[in-house]
Amino acid sequence: MTTRTLDSDGVRRTLDRLRDRRPELAETLSAAIDADLAAALAPDGLPAPARLEPPRVDGRPLATFVLGCGRGGVVRGLAAALSGTDSTAIVIVVETDPARLLATLTADDWETAISEPRVRFAVGPDPRATVPAAIPDAPCALLERGMPPGVGLVPGDASERADAIRAALDTAATIEMADFKRRCDEQAAARRRGESPPRLPSGPWRIHTSVSTATTAIKHLAPSILGAAARATHRTSVHLAESGTDPFVSSRSAMASLTSEADLVVGFLRPGRTVIPWRDDFPSLVYVSSNPGLLPIETFDWSERDLVVVTEDAFAEPYRPLGLEPLVRPLATEVPDRSLLRGDAGPPCDVLVVGNIPSAITVAPGLTDNLLALIEDMADDWVRHPDATIDEVLATTTIRGDDEFMTGVRLALGYEATRRRRIGAVVTLAEAGFVVRVHGEESWRDRLTGTAAEGCWQGWMSTADQHA
Repeated sequence: MTTRTLDSDGVRRTLDRLRDRRPELAETLSAAIDADLAAALAPDGLPAPARLEPPRVDGRPLATFVLGCGRGGVVRGLAAALSGTDSTAIVIVVETDPARLLATLTADDWETAISEPRVRFAVGPDPRATVPAAIPDAPCALLERGMPPGVGLVPGDASERADAIRAALDTAATIEMADFKRRCDEQAAARRRGESPPRLPSGPWRIHTSVSTATTAIKHLAPSILGAAARATHRTSVHLAESGTDPFVSSRSAMASLTSEADLVVGFLRPGRTVIPWRDDFPSLVYVSSNPGLLPIETFDWSERDLVVVTEDAFAEPYRPLGLEPLVRPLATEVPDRSLLRGDAGPPCDVLVVGNIPSAITVAPGLTDNLLALIEDMADDWVRHPDATIDEVLATTTIRGDDEFMTGVRLALGYEATRRRRIGAVVTLAEAGFVVRVHGEESWRDRLTGTAAEGCWQGWMSTADQHA
């Protein structure tokens, strides 16, 4: 494994190379230039896999912490897996002894890892300081250790040393989580002071929401709703969580919620506390614009602080057994000024269709290919028998599983059937001679190809307000 000697000239050449490509790392390691690197170097013979895959949960890459540098074998394997891909995975090499890393960088071939920008180095005795420095674009990354779905931990050195580094990392993460919860408690105490129960302030409110960019309609609906609140002088913040690709999505969402210092939280389908589960002192508005029967709402943590607003009467009934009395407010939009539409580059039309319903795999990425194919067949059957309920459709199959699994199946089936109904409506309108424009998901373009509605897809509208 050893390719270079550990003499002083070799160490200086290593630092010179790092100064050109990893200047911060070179500066950190320069402090170890006079250390006994031969003694610090990890023993040869540690496992050196040719390739490792960074861990994922439901398709999303986790932040992967390599516990110790060892001789670089594990890091090289992870770097090789990232090379040539567009993966958003991040690998953080946590090494508490700078001399140990400098020794192996001098003695061994680390080119694959050094040239891969998604491999970061947190070097120094205190991970609470070194991890944020290694990931400046995710300064609260240590919070991921204590939030679901967590992080990946991969031993990079001998087991005893990897265990020690893991203990140091866990200590740092525990301190960060305690500090985060303390700040949440301080905000909650400030709201409760002198009020029982707390009330919204009389002046402008601080309103916050957090939604996933993996959604189709909600990621546009949320900014539109809070945009209207901002025009009414309220202070608003919308956090768009890259839940499918960001390995630090949990900590980013948590910090966005904390820094909003919300008086009111806006949720979609789920209780407001889902947005900020560390606080229970604020009221929330919960908008329900799709069938609540697709979700196990009876398992959610509802409270008297949640005001549910549904868009049609049929959506209200499932909430009443839960002690909630929803308000019914149909979706509406401002009537546009026709003179402002004259610059619209799209062709005129008889019918405008919002194609924002995603496919089954989009809303339930963890399902297998065989199950997704079955769900698509079930969706076609449901379209042919629209009076059936989702439970009646599922009862015709042998699909069984725990609550979490069946929630994913129900959600995927509901979205896929709704999507196919709406696509079918577009084709029927086109066949009847109507001029149809479809705005929204690009995948609709492929579904319309070869039908009477081919060419009707026009892409997303230019702004979220227009789309809403």
